[in-house]
Amino acid sequence: ICTWFDYDAEARQLSRTYCVRRGEVVWDWEEHEPAYFRGFTVDLIPNFEQLIESDRFFWVDLRRRSYIEWPDCHEYHLHHRRTHANVFAIRLGPKTLGLMGMAFTNADRFTADQEALTLALGKQFALALG
Repeated sequence: ICTWFDYDAEARQLSRTYCVRRGEVVWDWEEHEPAYFRGFTVDLIPNFEQLIESDRFFWVDLRRRSYIEWPDCHEYHLHHRRTHANVFAIRLGPKTLGLMGMAFTNADRFTADQEALTLALGKQFALALG
C-alpha cells in the first residue's frame, strides 16, 4: 500500500488524499483504516519536525513500537498482514507538501538504490504537485 498525506503547514494538519492498493488508485477507505487519516494534527506524530526536515526514509518495523508512530497504525497494518513501513517527506524547495507512506507484507528493507529511486520519484511528484 502506498499512501499520500497532504500537509497543511498553517493548520499543522495531515490528511490522506491518495492511496494505491495492489497497483490501483483507490478512493475508498480500507477496513480498520484509522478514521483520523481523513484529517489530523501533526502533533499526533512524535518527531514530526525531524521527519519533514529530513531527506531520508524512516523505516518502521510494525511488529515493534517505534519513535515514529502514528496512533492505531500498528493495529491497522498488522490486521492487513503488513509488517514493515516507510515514510518520507515530499518537499518542493523548503516547503513540505506532504508525506508518502508505504507499508509492506514482507520484511525486505529497501536497498540504497531503491531508496534513492523512490526519493527521486518523490521529487518528481513534488514538481507535478507544485
